Formats: sequence, C-alpha cells, structure tokens
Amino acid sequence: MCTPVEFTNTKRGRPLMIIDGYSYVHDSRTNDKTYWRCENHKTFNCHYRIHTCNSTITTTHVKILKQNGNHTTSCNRDQIKISLRKFRENFVDRTHNTQESTDTVLSQCISQLSDVARIRLPPLDHVKRTIHKQRKKNDLPQVPNDVNFPNIPAVLQTTKRNDIFLRIDTGPDKNTHFH
Repeated sequence: MCTPVEFTNTKRGRPLMIIDGYSYVHDSRTNDKTYWRCENHKTFNCHYRIHTCNSTITTTHVKILKQNGNHTTSCNRDQIKISLRKFRENFVDRTHNTQESTDTVLSQCISQLSDVARIRLPPLDHVKRTIHKQRKKNDLPQVPNDVNFPNIPAVLQTTKRNDIFLRIDTGPDKNTHFH
C-alpha cells in the first residue's frame, strides 16, 4: 500500500520526506531501498527510521517497507516548520527563476503563508538579504529599467534551453528596434 507523502529539501539541499507531519532526512540508499531517519535524530535523539521501496516512489506516494523505532516525546509534528521550509524553497526558486523585484517575490511568497506561520518568519530585512544573496549566486545581470538602454544582456535573450527568447522589438518607432 502506498502512503501519501510530500518531498522537499533541507537548507543544505538534501532530500526531505514529510509523512503525517513528521520530517525524515534521506540517510542512505541501496538498489532496492531508501533509508530515511527522523529529522530530529541529533536534536532530540529520535531514532525513528523508515525504509521505502525505490521502485514505487513517486512525487506524491511511497511504499513503506519498514518503520523502525518510536518518536521521542520531544519530537512533535510541526506544521508551521514545514510551511516555513516550503516558503523558503518557494522564494529561493522564484529568486533563481524570475526577474521579479525582491518585494514582489517576498509578497507573493508571504501571501501563501498562514498567519501563524508569518509570526515565526525571520525579520523581513533578513529574508530580503537572503534573496539578494541568492541572486548574487545566480549571477544574473541587473534588469534594464531605462527605456533607452543600449542593448539587452545576452543572458536575458535566451531561455534555459538556449532558445532565443527576445528576437526583435516590433514597436511603431523604427529607432527603438533591438539588435
């Protein structure tokens, strides 16, 4: 029987599986099985582990082969922590894949949070700083804000698959054509 799950990533990019409000970090993998351990393994000394079948893993369901151990009493289900993790993943994704302003990215991502989760957000200037750092890592040029800018950077002229995105400006004035 397949169990409904959600997959996301940790801050360091490791796979994270969420089942019934508990989070499990990818521990190891063989040809047949993937081993997951409770996210609070080190923090609360929780030794709960899950073994899943590799052939039945989809993005929404997994087949659990074995559940081992018990969650400690300190290891609670934290839906707010999960929603904050999804918030971070969402704004990092929007930061890398769109040219929206920092405030637009922030407002779009915050609008998806519940009021209780918004209270646990770090200060907004810290989140904005994280967005700026992510953009710096991505190494995209500044978005041209002037109508009379001389040329469009080559990075902004192509898609991720290197297809030409911007071919020509077909406006009414012939002097405003892009080359």
